Amino acid sequence: MAKRQAGFTLIELTITLAVIAILTWFLVPNIWQPIHEAKIRGAVGQAKEVVAACDLVRVTPVSTSHDPSSQKVTKVYGPLYPSWTDATVIKAQLSTDYAVPTVNPFGRPYYFKMSERSCSVAVELDELIDGWEGYELETVGTRTRIVVGTSVRKMAGPGWVQQQNRFLSGEIIR
Repeated sequence: MAKRQAGFTLIELTITLAVIAILTWFLVPNIWQPIHEAKIRGAVGQAKEVVAACDLVRVTPVSTSHDPSSQKVTKVYGPLYPSWTDATVIKAQLSTDYAVPTVNPFGRPYYFKMSERSCSVAVELDELIDGWEGYELETVGTRTRIVVGTSVRKMAGPGWVQQQNRFLSGEIIR
């Protein structure tokens, strides 16, 4: 009687594992790349939320004084941030009602810059990339920052907000 084989031989298992390894080698980059791009898109979307919060902080006065004799209202606005600053500063200046993301999907913090007329937020990646959907890029060592912001012409500065407050309250500009 012939001896019956109960399982796979070592050669059959080795060939099967080699074929699986080769297929994985070719398929993983094709699966990983769309997931990576989706994470970048999500980070840019969150950065737009941080830009909105930054604009709110930028145009919100930190103190207001009223001169009863001249009916002049003076508003003082917070500091400007001309260099990249951690987004936790924005979160600290808003009430707890605002949910401001401070860390992107890659585990890196969001950074912002604030001038009198605009806000920009940087999405920092752990890699160098050549371009991302028309956004401005900055290279910092071995990292790339995607800079998200609104154009200056769409921005309302503290002066514009003051003018609108005077207009809405009927105050005569003196």
